[in-house]
Amino acid sequence: MRMELDGSGIEVSLIEPGPITSRFTANAVTYIERFIDLKGSVHAKEYERQMRRLKGESGPARGKLEPDAVYTALKRALTAKKPKPHYIVTQPAKQGALLKKLLPAGLFYRLIGRLG
Repeated sequence: MRMELDGSGIEVSLIEPGPITSRFTANAVTYIERFIDLKGSVHAKEYERQMRRLKGESGPARGKLEPDAVYTALKRALTAKKPKPHYIVTQPAKQGALLKKLLPAGLFYRLIGRLG
């Protein structure tokens, strides 16, 4: 979209929040439990691991910020004379962006999969 609008006077920025305090995870868990056969799936072990993480049983999310952190990034993007292409909000998101630049794609996604 950024390339398509180049020269139009409309700037496109991507806000990459990372972990932000919200009801998103709690709402997702409700729908996951309602619509996915967690125990009968061939992915049951992975689902179990991910559900523990989503429910906070594996510890709190590191680097989680409040929603006002996203607002601050949005305000910067909207008021900048020359907005940046990306506004990365939380420390975990910044670390992920750096790793994605430095690592080959296959290694990056394996690493992120183990951290999740």
